[in-house]
Amino acid sequence: MKTLATDPRSAKATTVRELADVALDIAAAAVKDGSASINDKHQRYAKAEPLGTLLLGCTWIYDRTAADVAAAAVAFRSGDYRGAARQQMAAHYAGVMCDELISHGSKKRVVADEDSKTIQRSDVAVDLIQLLY
Repeated sequence: MKTLATDPRSAKATTVRELADVALDIAAAAVKDGSASINDKHQRYAKAEPLGTLLLGCTWIYDRTAADVAAAAVAFRSGDYRGAARQQMAAHYAGVMCDELISHGSKKRVVADEDSKTIQRSDVAVDLIQLLY
């Protein structure tokens, strides 16, 4: 899997649980990187309306999602796999909501890559976690 190949620890994982743990870290990094990138783009396009305002909304969405992703890791590592999957889905929806927000309000889709990466990496983590319950 392309997503898991981004972290060399995935090659050393011997159980689904270990692989899911790596996938959670990969998904968390996608949210963190996406948040930083979207914030940079918001700064760049702040005066270009409506894009500046839309990017501000995406910045808020991603920043809020970071707390959910951290909670997913805590839940996962404590054995609450259902809770971890629910919390991790917030990253999936952050990517979807930001993509929808931008695509409906602007012709420039300046964060499509960030949203796609966040959705894909979150989905892999959730799929692996769901194998554990």
